Amino acid sequence: MAVDELARVIHDLMEGAVLRSVGRAAGTGMVKLFGTEGELIIHIQCPFRMVRDGRILVGSADMNFSLESAGDDAFDNFDTLYDARVRDINEIVQKFNLKVSDVSLDGAGGLVLTWAEELFLEIFPNSSRETEAWRAFYLSGAHYGYPPHLI
Repeated sequence: MAVDELARVIHDLMEGAVLRSVGRAAGTGMVKLFGTEGELIIHIQCPFRMVRDGRILVGSADMNFSLESAGDDAFDNFDTLYDARVRDINEIVQKFNLKVSDVSLDGAGGLVLTWAEELFLEIFPNSSRETEAWRAFYLSGAHYGYPPHLI
Protein backbone atom coordinates (compact mmCIF):
# COMPACT_ATOMS: atom_id res chain seq x y z
CA MET A 1 0.00 0.00 0.00
CA ALA A 2 1.37 3.43 -0.94
CA VAL A 3 1.56 6.17 1.69
CA ASP A 4 -1.10 8.29 -0.06
CA GLU A 5 -3.49 5.33 -0.01
CA LEU A 6 -2.61 4.71 3.65
CA ALA A 7 -3.42 8.36 4.40
CA ARG A 8 -6.94 7.94 2.96
CA VAL A 9 -7.52 4.69 4.87
CA ILE A 10 -6.25 6.13 8.18
CA HIS A 11 -8.36 9.26 7.72
CA ASP A 12 -11.50 7.20 7.13
CA LEU A 13 -10.64 4.89 10.02
CA MET A 14 -10.03 7.60 12.61
CA GLU A 15 -12.07 10.67 11.76
CA GLY A 16 -14.92 10.96 14.25
CA ALA A 17 -13.54 8.24 16.54
CA VAL A 18 -13.88 9.04 20.24
CA LEU A 19 -10.79 9.10 22.46
CA ARG A 20 -11.13 6.50 25.23
CA SER A 21 -7.68 6.24 26.84
CA VAL A 22 -3.93 6.62 26.57
CA GLY A 23 -1.53 4.07 28.02
CA ARG A 24 1.28 1.70 27.25
CA ALA A 25 2.16 -1.95 26.90
CA ALA A 26 5.79 -2.17 28.03
CA GLY A 27 7.54 0.53 25.96
CA THR A 28 4.85 0.73 23.29
CA GLY A 29 2.49 3.68 23.51
CA MET A 30 -1.16 2.83 23.18
CA VAL A 31 -4.13 5.02 22.32
CA LYS A 32 -7.63 3.56 22.39
CA LEU A 33 -10.49 5.11 20.50
CA PHE A 34 -14.04 4.07 19.78
CA GLY A 35 -14.82 4.12 16.08
CA THR A 36 -17.51 2.91 13.71
CA GLU A 37 -16.51 -0.74 14.15
CA GLY A 38 -15.84 -0.70 17.90
CA GLU A 39 -12.53 -0.37 19.73
CA LEU A 40 -9.81 1.14 17.55
CA ILE A 41 -6.27 0.82 18.87
CA ILE A 42 -3.06 2.60 17.92
CA HIS A 43 0.24 0.99 18.98
CA ILE A 44 3.15 3.44 18.81
CA GLN A 45 6.78 2.29 18.75
CA CYS A 46 8.31 5.65 17.79
CA PRO A 47 8.39 9.05 19.51
CA PHE A 48 5.03 10.66 20.16
CA ARG A 49 3.46 13.33 22.28
CA MET A 50 0.05 14.61 23.28
CA VAL A 51 -0.21 18.41 23.26
CA ARG A 52 -2.85 20.88 24.39
CA ASP A 53 -2.63 24.64 23.97
CA GLY A 54 1.10 24.47 23.14
CA ARG A 55 1.93 22.41 26.23
CA ILE A 56 3.15 18.80 26.12
CA LEU A 57 0.79 16.83 28.35
CA VAL A 58 2.71 13.58 27.92
CA GLY A 59 5.49 12.35 25.67
CA SER A 60 6.97 8.97 24.93
CA ALA A 61 10.26 9.97 26.58
CA ASP A 62 8.36 10.36 29.88
CA MET A 63 8.55 6.56 30.18
CA ASN A 64 12.25 7.04 31.01
CA PHE A 65 11.63 9.05 34.18
CA SER A 66 10.70 7.33 37.45
CA LEU A 67 8.41 9.00 39.91
CA GLU A 68 10.24 10.17 43.03
CA SER A 69 8.44 7.63 45.19
CA ALA A 70 9.20 4.75 42.80
CA GLY A 71 12.02 2.27 43.18
CA ASP A 72 14.24 0.55 40.67
CA ASP A 73 11.25 -1.26 39.16
CA ALA A 74 9.38 1.95 38.28
CA PHE A 75 9.00 1.06 34.59
CA ASP A 76 7.75 -2.47 35.31
CA ASN A 77 5.40 -1.19 38.03
CA PHE A 78 3.95 1.61 35.86
CA ASP A 79 5.40 4.26 38.17
CA THR A 80 6.95 6.55 35.57
CA LEU A 81 6.17 10.14 34.75
CA TYR A 82 4.39 8.81 31.64
CA ASP A 83 2.14 6.56 33.72
CA ALA A 84 1.24 9.37 36.13
CA ARG A 85 0.46 11.77 33.28
CA VAL A 86 -1.75 9.31 31.37
CA ARG A 87 -3.68 8.52 34.56
CA ASP A 88 -4.50 12.24 34.82
CA ILE A 89 -5.30 12.48 31.10
CA ASN A 90 -7.58 9.44 31.24
CA GLU A 91 -9.57 10.88 34.16
CA ILE A 92 -10.30 13.96 32.05
CA VAL A 93 -10.95 12.00 28.84
CA GLN A 94 -13.66 9.96 30.57
CA LYS A 95 -15.63 13.16 31.26
CA PHE A 96 -15.74 14.34 27.65
CA ASN A 97 -16.78 12.96 24.29
CA LEU A 98 -13.61 13.92 22.40
CA LYS A 99 -14.03 13.05 18.73
CA VAL A 100 -11.16 13.10 16.26
CA SER A 101 -11.82 16.21 14.16
CA ASP A 102 -8.80 16.01 11.85
CA VAL A 103 -6.32 13.35 10.73
CA SER A 104 -3.17 14.02 8.77
CA LEU A 105 -0.38 11.72 7.61
CA ASP A 106 2.79 12.95 5.97
CA GLY A 107 4.99 11.05 3.53
CA ALA A 108 7.44 10.00 6.26
CA GLY A 109 4.77 8.38 8.44
CA GLY A 110 4.14 11.33 10.75
CA LEU A 111 0.57 11.06 11.99
CA VAL A 112 -1.40 13.81 13.74
CA LEU A 113 -4.83 13.32 15.32
CA THR A 114 -6.65 16.46 16.38
CA TRP A 115 -9.50 16.84 18.86
CA ALA A 116 -11.33 19.93 20.07
CA GLU A 117 -9.81 22.25 22.65
CA GLU A 118 -6.45 22.46 20.85
CA LEU A 119 -5.67 18.85 21.79
CA PHE A 120 -3.67 16.70 19.43
CA LEU A 121 -1.52 13.59 19.26
CA GLU A 122 1.66 13.74 17.20
CA ILE A 123 3.39 10.54 16.15
CA PHE A 124 6.73 11.04 14.43
CA PRO A 125 8.88 8.19 13.16
CA ASN A 126 12.52 9.16 13.64
CA SER A 127 14.60 6.29 12.28
CA SER A 128 16.03 5.72 8.82
CA ARG A 129 16.04 1.99 9.59
CA GLU A 130 12.98 0.18 8.27
CA THR A 131 11.09 -0.76 11.40
CA GLU A 132 7.46 -0.54 12.37
CA ALA A 133 6.75 2.92 13.78
CA TRP A 134 3.03 2.61 14.50
CA ARG A 135 -0.03 0.57 13.65
CA ALA A 136 -3.77 1.16 13.90
CA PHE A 137 -6.38 -1.56 13.94
CA TYR A 138 -9.77 -2.76 15.04
CA LEU A 139 -9.49 -5.93 17.12
CA SER A 140 -11.44 -7.86 14.50
CA GLY A 141 -10.12 -6.07 11.42
CA ALA A 142 -7.19 -5.30 9.19
CA HIS A 143 -4.05 -3.62 10.52
CA TYR A 144 -2.62 -0.45 8.97
CA GLY A 145 0.57 1.36 9.84
CA TYR A 146 3.88 2.83 8.88
CA PRO A 147 5.79 1.80 6.89
CA PRO A 148 2.82 0.19 5.13
CA HIS A 149 4.80 -2.68 3.58
CA LEU A 150 5.93 -3.89 7.04
CA ILE A 151 2.40 -4.26 8.42
